[in-house]
Amino acid sequence: MAVYQLEQLDNNNYVGNLTHPIKTRLGDHKFSRHNFSRNALSVLVSIFMIQSAYAANTADEEVRPHIELETTQINVKRTPAATSATEDVKTNKQIVDNQIDSIQDLVRYNTDISVAEIGRYGNKGFAIRGVDGNRVALSLDGVSLPDRQVNEVFTRYGKMYEGRFSPDVEILSESRIQVGADSFQSGSGAVGGSVNYKTKDPSDLIEPDKQIGGYAKLGYSDRNEEFSKAMGLAGRNDKFEAIINYVRRDGHELKNHQMKKFDSAKLDPAYSFREDDDYYNTYPGESPLPDPLDYKTEAAIAKLYMHVNDDHRIGVQGIYQKRESLANNYSTTTEDFTNPPAKLGRDSSELKGAGINYRYAPLQSDYIDEIKSDISMQQIESIARTEIHRHRDGSYSWDQIDTRPQKDKVKQISIDAKLLPIETDRFGTHSIGVNTKYATVDHDLLLHAKSKNYDWYSDNYTIGKWDTFIGPAVKTNVFNLSISDSIKLTDKLRATLGLRYDNYNFKPHMTDAQLKSIEHYSGEAAVKQYYANGDFEKKRRMDNVGGMIALNYKFTPHWQVGYKYSTGFMVPSTSQMYSAFEILGNKLTPNPNLDPEQSKNHELTLATDYDTFSTSLTGFYTDYDDFIQFSNYPAPGRWPGSTINLIGAQNIGKAKTYGARLGGTWDISEIADIAGSLKLSGNVSYAKDKTDKGINLLATQPPGAQLGVQYESAAKDYQLNASMSYIGRKKAGDAKVFAETNRNPYSDPIYGIVPFDLIEHSKSKLVYDVYGSKKIRDNIKLSAGVYNVFDAKYIPWSNLRSLAEFSLNTMVGNDGTGIERYTAPGRNYKVGLTYEF
Repeated sequence: MAVYQLEQLDNNNYVGNLTHPIKTRLGDHKFSRHNFSRNALSVLVSIFMIQSAYAANTADEEVRPHIELETTQINVKRTPAATSATEDVKTNKQIVDNQIDSIQDLVRYNTDISVAEIGRYGNKGFAIRGVDGNRVALSLDGVSLPDRQVNEVFTRYGKMYEGRFSPDVEILSESRIQVGADSFQSGSGAVGGSVNYKTKDPSDLIEPDKQIGGYAKLGYSDRNEEFSKAMGLAGRNDKFEAIINYVRRDGHELKNHQMKKFDSAKLDPAYSFREDDDYYNTYPGESPLPDPLDYKTEAAIAKLYMHVNDDHRIGVQGIYQKRESLANNYSTTTEDFTNPPAKLGRDSSELKGAGINYRYAPLQSDYIDEIKSDISMQQIESIARTEIHRHRDGSYSWDQIDTRPQKDKVKQISIDAKLLPIETDRFGTHSIGVNTKYATVDHDLLLHAKSKNYDWYSDNYTIGKWDTFIGPAVKTNVFNLSISDSIKLTDKLRATLGLRYDNYNFKPHMTDAQLKSIEHYSGEAAVKQYYANGDFEKKRRMDNVGGMIALNYKFTPHWQVGYKYSTGFMVPSTSQMYSAFEILGNKLTPNPNLDPEQSKNHELTLATDYDTFSTSLTGFYTDYDDFIQFSNYPAPGRWPGSTINLIGAQNIGKAKTYGARLGGTWDISEIADIAGSLKLSGNVSYAKDKTDKGINLLATQPPGAQLGVQYESAAKDYQLNASMSYIGRKKAGDAKVFAETNRNPYSDPIYGIVPFDLIEHSKSKLVYDVYGSKKIRDNIKLSAGVYNVFDAKYIPWSNLRSLAEFSLNTMVGNDGTGIERYTAPGRNYKVGLTYEF
């Protein structure tokens, strides 16, 4: 049976300790287990919000009724700060209240985490604790999102799809970001941390006392000229719950500090950038503005649950998302003369997902709390299509098209079981959980190309088509099993133990299309030799045993200390193990013998938690081992005395990161003696890193701080937020690279180690934001915000550090003029109108 205990803290204050949630049939209720002018407009929005706050507060003071009622209050205990200091959770309400419309916004005020933009391909994921890309695990509704596959030859030409898939935040119920190694929860990839997305349920749209709910929303964001339209509808009765949610976004490139408006004429291959005054007659790499881009995104989810009886629930769900974009990649073109060729990027990414689920939650059981089982299917296809248009006979037409589709398909079954607390006389109370998953992951990548082959003596041409081999298709069987035990040893001492086993079986195989593509290589080609040697069909099995230990000691009613040890691992990506390619004396070599990367994370937290004030100080230390990096080495060429350059992934790196974070909140409503709620929040973080090569992990964030003020009226009809963020400077001593990095991405350390050559562009800045919302009717809400209020000009470190990766995407000209296009957006605003029912 459910047990609800009251723990006396001090005087007459009690905290409810819910050791077993109260069970009901429907919904995720409380205590439920179902559970014009841009500058002018910016100023007007700010004045409107401040005026509304002042007027409403004055009215509250003048007409506020003084009614005394006999009340009974129960305060539910919050998650102890000592165990949640390194976890950043954004609920659906927070996503709405904070005007979050992208994954960059999810971590806008988190000084530990960043997201790096990569132009036409969106972003490459999160950077946490000095690592990024595949070293941060991503999942959507419990299913892992694909790795970022990068070909180390093609990436320099900007033709590979290098982004990581991101679900639209509008369809999310919550995002949960874990800072620090987290493979116990998230499996492979959680070397530096993890991000777990959960889509909305009916309870996210329905009020606790209603059976139907929904909304319609319009929004506009100035920083990328994005218009968004969304709607959602949910309902429930004694037997069923259902939800449908849809969102569409139409926008353009993310602006830099100049905030120049999108011009559709720039998407024309014939557009002359050199004659545009905004480009200062510069060469392509020196372009001061982001490349013009137009995109459209659509996303939808649908879920249906049926409650068979009080104990059993079954459900089905579907999810779909697609993004299409067209960009004129002027800054990445290499030829420069009269009527230069144009490079257009016509890219897309598409998610299709479906699943069925079952939940057993017995109202009467001596042992079982809950058992959940899910069967899921997820398919993501990302396509990079690069078109080269050349000038002939007075007009532009396509000359070559490279299409590079990447498809990842996952089929997964998972079972998660939680037992009721087991009380013992000597060893405390144990809450045991068991989780297991089995999945098959199919990955396929093939390069399609076609070109116009002109006769040398005329303008006649033929169209040639061919496929280029880059690696085999790979099927991976994944199995994991974990067990956890949350132990209450005494009223003051708690512990959590976890152990997990993972098994990966890689099974590469050659499809008919891939076999045919190899025929284009000559008999002496390295790719054909690798195939003959069986490198493309070499199976590989990898095992990992890891876990976590967490201890929490509450030494006073308000103070506690916690320690956490966790491990992480990352199996190599299929491109690192099996990719092969050769061009112009460079040969990308497969290496199926790679070992998984490993990490060991230690955290020590001191936290305090009072009625109106809470804070936590966390120090961390993380060791990384068996880093996978691409390196190159010369080898004898085909002719005497000639050499070729071999490029391959190797386990060659070790690194460590360490640092601290201080954060807290303070409710000063009573001190300020105002109606409503007035809170202060803040955090500051500092991190350093070292590697065995003497260079730095450039993904480590520079020092940062954030101070926020949040006010909500007593009637809860409006809220106003203000934020001040300190963007720290990265020092040259913390940004060391190999001396040849900017000319050769696989530099030999014998050339020396020097500071990153663009480090002088890292500057400290203060950035101010103000945003809020106002109910203009009972069910209509207006939201608005002004960001970078004082128009500070700076380059985020997440943008600047990406320039250390050698590629056409990072060309900024010999004198660095092109660095301007990497500046953060200038003063910008958002507005939104929401109707809820």
